[in-house]
Amino acid sequence: MEYVKIPFELGSGIAKRASIGLPVLATDNTIEYEWRRLVDMDGVAFFETRIYNDAAITSENLIKMEADIAKAAQLICPAENIDVFAFGCTSGALVIGSAEIAKKVHETRPNSKVTDPFAAFFAAMDSLNAKCIGVLTTYVKELNEKFAQFIESNGIEVVKFVSFEHSNDTEVSKINEESLKEAVREVARASDLDAIFVSCTSLLMQPLIPQMELELGIPITSSNHAMAWHALRLADINDQFPDKGKLFTV
Repeated sequence: MEYVKIPFELGSGIAKRASIGLPVLATDNTIEYEWRRLVDMDGVAFFETRIYNDAAITSENLIKMEADIAKAAQLICPAENIDVFAFGCTSGALVIGSAEIAKKVHETRPNSKVTDPFAAFFAAMDSLNAKCIGVLTTYVKELNEKFAQFIESNGIEVVKFVSFEHSNDTEVSKINEESLKEAVREVARASDLDAIFVSCTSLLMQPLIPQMELELGIPITSSNHAMAWHALRLADINDQFPDKGKLFTV
């Protein structure tokens, strides 16, 4: 046998423009599927890891995830620079808080920018100049009340709030297209909406956004949609994609 050791050169790899870390809930079936369609550009890569969570979405269960955020960030390509970390849970971000999530990420990845669905929501509403919005969630009433209060305490009026009120995160990912469309239409029956936000990273909403925007004439975004957009913008990726929805043109 002839054996040859051959020299090589290093290139820039798959993340030559930006690298994004994506901690995902153990029960989430949807976020990676949607992100593969939203972050589908050459030179931009995202890398996932999982955080344990209970399938029952309650405040008590959500707060438990805080202890695992720093370790999850540390596990994503530890020898590489990660430009942005995107924490993949909207209700978790509500209960834990965006500032605390960023603090936990920075324990192990101090040089990375950080977003989460709530931080992305506020950035999206600002970019869309949306002051009066409609909201669709999957959450139980207790979380919905916190959700609406938090949004309104930050200067955005919630004109209409619609919820499936279903606490099982595994089943939420299977809510079908017609149920989602009708729920969004119900939100849109309110007058004078600047935008609609569909909250929950487990909901399969991203494929419906462009067509529902055309039908209703209102900008629509969702947890995964807004967070992917925000992570790209934080990484200085300003490419515009009209086919992904209004938000991806700002």
